[in-house]
Amino acid sequence: MPQKNVKPKRKTKQKEVMGVWNAWGTDVSHHSNKTLPRSTSTKEKLTVFRNEYVELGTTVTLNCTNTKIAWQDLIFVIWKICLRDKNCTIAMAKNDSDHDTCQDGKRLNHTADGVYQLIIPQFSVRDQGNYTCDISYESGGWLENIIVSRFGK
Repeated sequence: MPQKNVKPKRKTKQKEVMGVWNAWGTDVSHHSNKTLPRSTSTKEKLTVFRNEYVELGTTVTLNCTNTKIAWQDLIFVIWKICLRDKNCTIAMAKNDSDHDTCQDGKRLNHTADGVYQLIIPQFSVRDQGNYTCDISYESGGWLENIIVSRFGK
């Protein structure tokens, strides 16, 4: 039986047989002068699941991890957002430009002491959903899955 044309599974910041992908999954193999984020760590990413209940109309701050990460150790931060009416991504990488397909006012923030956050201004019913933060840094990584809902019914 002939084998179907199957793309290899894409892993972030890794060179593949069919191309090179940046932190948010875009093929950048045609950018020969591009410095791609690379991890020197062999540690597995820790995955955490949690629920957040927030008040409508407030500004919500979601922390990606409780670990403080210095900017020079950061490789990338990617927020994958799955809402009822759309899926989008907001990301930053030390060696790449920022990326935002949401275009709805959500933004990334990192504090001077190394906390990486997603800011959701004026939280509404449309902002309820699954927020996944994928952060990689020189000594490891973290994957945080947060289901964000409003208080009450």
